[in-house]
Amino acid sequence: MIYEKLSPTKKKFLNLIGIYSDDDFPKEFYDVIKSTRDEITESEKFCVDDYRKCCCNNEHLDLSRLVGTDHDRYAGKSWIEAFSDLDRGDENIILFFKNPDYYLNELEDDIDMGVIEKNNEYFIHSRCGGGNNRLIMMKIFYLAQSKNCIPYFSPLVQVRTVPTKSTADNIFFCIFPDGGFTGSGLEVIKRDKNSKEERYDVQEGFSGPIILENVNGSEILEKLSNVNKSHMKG
Repeated sequence: MIYEKLSPTKKKFLNLIGIYSDDDFPKEFYDVIKSTRDEITESEKFCVDDYRKCCCNNEHLDLSRLVGTDHDRYAGKSWIEAFSDLDRGDENIILFFKNPDYYLNELEDDIDMGVIEKNNEYFIHSRCGGGNNRLIMMKIFYLAQSKNCIPYFSPLVQVRTVPTKSTADNIFFCIFPDGGFTGSGLEVIKRDKNSKEERYDVQEGFSGPIILENVNGSEILEKLSNVNKSHMKG
């Protein structure tokens, strides 16, 4: 039994959404949380770690598509198991009761909770502010609302979109041509952080001259190689 082992504060939160025992749990409470480490490559992770290398937009979060986290404490557990094990669960629930709009926000400014998106699925990502406590609470809230046919909410949050693998690999090996041990001195900066079109500038350092301008992400290494060949001929 999970419900009886919960703290009074967590039970109060579940009561609010019509959950009074394990028998009230929707089956989706037992869905297993995916590990981001199994879904995202190191070069893709490198890109979403830095907002200048990926698409960043404010989106209404469809919680049905929130499926995973990179936090080892929660990945591999069911949503209800993760909820019962939240390290700051009671603290966040108390804050929820004081200011629910902060969590259920639909109209105000976006909330950065470290959400990344890949292949139409959302993951909680620690490097960009991963709000595991808040998002796992919200996932539980959403699942219970869906079970009880209550119109669900879609909070406005900042989402970083993982670039395609070819673009991510190009960016990583442009900056770390030997695979991560020595830097090239180059930087790759997305031209429009709000656009999902993968267009980039390659420049010397963060503020140096531009070497490649408005290049497709999947062509960075090829174009850079052509630039280098041109310099060698000169």
